[in-house]
Amino acid sequence: MEQPQPPHIAAQELVAFLGAAAAGQIATKADLENAIAPIAVQLAAMQAQLAAMQAGQAQMQVQLAAIQAFLAPHNAPVIAAAASATVLSITASRMRNAHDRSDEVYSVVLRPDGTPPPNWPNGFDRSMLISGPILAIDMLLNDFGLANGPPATLTQRRNALAVYIGTTRV
Repeated sequence: MEQPQPPHIAAQELVAFLGAAAAGQIATKADLENAIAPIAVQLAAMQAQLAAMQAGQAQMQVQLAAIQAFLAPHNAPVIAAAASATVLSITASRMRNAHDRSDEVYSVVLRPDGTPPPNWPNGFDRSMLISGPILAIDMLLNDFGLANGPPATLTQRRNALAVYIGTTRV
């Protein structure tokens, strides 16, 4: 296969040919094909380079996606922002619950992973904390991860939940 000429040389030859054709010095089709042939070879080479570059770009996109998928769980700014938002939400709920009035429902306190506890009862207030079913208290203690450790008395379990959600002790 013939090596393509550098672009400026092929272009110079074409310009020279067109100048000669305009002056009436070249009249045959063969002369035109001979002048255009280096440019056609160069175009084919450039198209092959472009296809190789596009294939390389597609491969790099796949590699980039794999790297991003690997790093996603370790994205410190995003993790820090989510943790900060969770801590702020938990703190705000605990502060609202600190103004413990028996006629108000407690604000839902998020779990450390940022999700609401699945067993948070509707209308959970001071009377339910003090005298509600112990099963509801135990389920909330499990939701918050506070049920670990030695078995505690009923009052100790209610107090542990009260302290966690930010209200006064039972």
